Amino acid sequence: MKNKKEAKILIIEDEAALLYAISAQLSSEGYEAIAATNIEEGFNKMIEKEPQLVLLDIVIAGRSSLEFIEKIKTNRKLKGTPIIIISDEAESPDIAETKTLGVSGHIIKTKHSIEEIIQIIDEMITKYLY
Repeated sequence: MKNKKEAKILIIEDEAALLYAISAQLSSEGYEAIAATNIEEGFNKMIEKEPQLVLLDIVIAGRSSLEFIEKIKTNRKLKGTPIIIISDEAESPDIAETKTLGVSGHIIKTKHSIEEIIQIIDEMITKYLY
């Protein structure tokens, strides 16, 4: 990858408006945005597309994303993929658990604009890929 903007970013989010907004903004910035609305679809796209970064909602359709993180972190091919958690709150038992699982960062949805989320993604892409 010659240009960080060629990076593939998988967004796993069940809030349709937020998923669309982040995907559209990433695409307009030149990234390849890959959208998934549930854990199973996200894992399948992870295997198929091999993204350079994953933006993962901590709770999708009432289901914790911890199992997804564990599955990725124990997969030889995928375990090095940085995962950024997006959530509505700063602290919860699941957020604490993600830290022990080695996620790369956390974003609180209600405290950041779409532009700020994209800036954080830019920083993570630079940090982990260059």
